[in-house]
Amino acid sequence: MESTYDSSHLSNKWGDYRSSNAFDNNRSTDWVEGSAGYRLGDYVGCSWRLYGGYSSRIAAYGIAIRGGMQYKGSESWGRNERPRNITVNVNGYDYSFTMSDTMSEQTFYFNGDVIMPDSSGRVNLRLTINSCYELPGDHYDVAINDIDLICAFLN
Repeated sequence: MESTYDSSHLSNKWGDYRSSNAFDNNRSTDWVEGSAGYRLGDYVGCSWRLYGGYSSRIAAYGIAIRGGMQYKGSESWGRNERPRNITVNVNGYDYSFTMSDTMSEQTFYFNGDVIMPDSSGRVNLRLTINSCYELPGDHYDVAINDIDLICAFLN
């Protein structure tokens, strides 16, 4: 991972839920958007740089994602909204997915497409929240526990 970014992130007395948390492969951290009001259109992104001679032989073909605040258990899961419909942009190509409302990892593939790194050896991913699983009451924070790029080594 080279860099991460987001449209907003929550920072409060319980923690700083920045974009890097969504890509750190650590199940005990989350990215939580921090926009005021209802947060559709918020996004989180990452740029991976594939170094050396391997960058021309590695391609992305999907993502694995854990939606919601999962590491603190069902109480935190129940207090934070989860993404439902998302758009994933990878190196300029858009893919739309519908997530299940579950505490397990979900895998999505890029419709059979294989995304090669750009000319600088980077794979850029941006996930935008289009809709959420709405919770009763004033639950507005949308959380994502982890996002992993699924890659393959090409022959």
